[in-house]
Amino acid sequence: MVKQGYKQTEIGVIPEDWEIYPLQKISEINPCSDCKMLQEFFYIDLESVVGGILVNKKLINKADAPSRAQRYFKRNDILYQTVRPYQQNNLFVDFDSKQYIASTGYAIIRSLKNKSVSKYLYHYLHTDDFLSVVLDNCTGTSYPAINPATLSNIKIKIPINIEEQNLIAEALSDVDSMISSLEKLIAKKKAIKQGATQELLTGEKRLPGFDGDWKPIQLGSVSKIKTGDKNNEQKTDDGKYPFFVRSQQVERINSYSYDGEAILIPGEGNIGQIFHYINGKFDWHQRVYKISDFSEFVCGKYVYYQMKFSFGEHALKNTVKATVDSLRLPTFEQFEFLIPPIVEEQTAIASILSDMDNEIEALDQKLAKTRQIKQGMMQQLLTGKIRLV
Repeated sequence: MVKQGYKQTEIGVIPEDWEIYPLQKISEINPCSDCKMLQEFFYIDLESVVGGILVNKKLINKADAPSRAQRYFKRNDILYQTVRPYQQNNLFVDFDSKQYIASTGYAIIRSLKNKSVSKYLYHYLHTDDFLSVVLDNCTGTSYPAINPATLSNIKIKIPINIEEQNLIAEALSDVDSMISSLEKLIAKKKAIKQGATQELLTGEKRLPGFDGDWKPIQLGSVSKIKTGDKNNEQKTDDGKYPFFVRSQQVERINSYSYDGEAILIPGEGNIGQIFHYINGKFDWHQRVYKISDFSEFVCGKYVYYQMKFSFGEHALKNTVKATVDSLRLPTFEQFEFLIPPIVEEQTAIASILSDMDNEIEALDQKLAKTRQIKQGMMQQLLTGKIRLV
């Protein structure tokens, strides 16, 4: 049943005052350009755009120009990445592009009508419906891509009313701005934390009220270290306890072999990149090392941050070259790090870094939620299920 005010089309139900058009009817794909290559220009390749943002551009001389530097574009054009897996890393050109050239890995999509159509198209090109058609029509093996001629024939749903196009594009662009602001804030917070980590864990900056010389200490002298006795087959989706395996993902299990404060680090795969901290009941994989039972002279959370800070370099120098890079018990026991003379300073440092982590995690969750909201908005607005006029 198609509800009143809507109609059935070959690509789904849309409002009666919307239409279905092939992309080429409302835009040009790779329009011809009378531009001549400048002696010096900014080159945009497939890695230059991430999440709709131009993150880098390469200043290149004409003599050094790569053969793929052939796509000229203008303000309000869309740079659509035609090569997998880059698709959906597209760019809406809202800047003066006279000194720019893009790779042939992009298709230039130029609206035949106006900016509002172009902005609407930019958002529509990111829908699951459009992407699924693109992926179904990619050809090639090493770098599957969609042919521009095929791309131009993909049908899209579009409001006839220019005001509705504008309102949809503005609503989605507003959410994009929120996402971009959160991404920038998270990057800033991470940079601040990185600087604080360097200063606080080396003693370069001391907290007020603390003094005394720091000293190096080996991990094996202030903790107990052992591997688990479980394997992946024992995990269960609805398990009661955390189960630490050889990945960043924490699984679940219905048993626990330890109850207390601990650091968990895989002994193979992604050496020196995965660190978990827990204080409670859990189990762990037979190739994961548990560091626990800390001396009364050290703060376990402080040790965790020291390991995240410098254990990776130590691990790579001492890895055992087998089928995959692996770590043995002595590598952990002999890991040396600096420690303040009293546990209260260690705890204060760990607390500061933990608060920073919590703030970043909260922002990450907000970002994820905002992205989910945008996906929902796209599903509703770009299909006409919710109308803004």
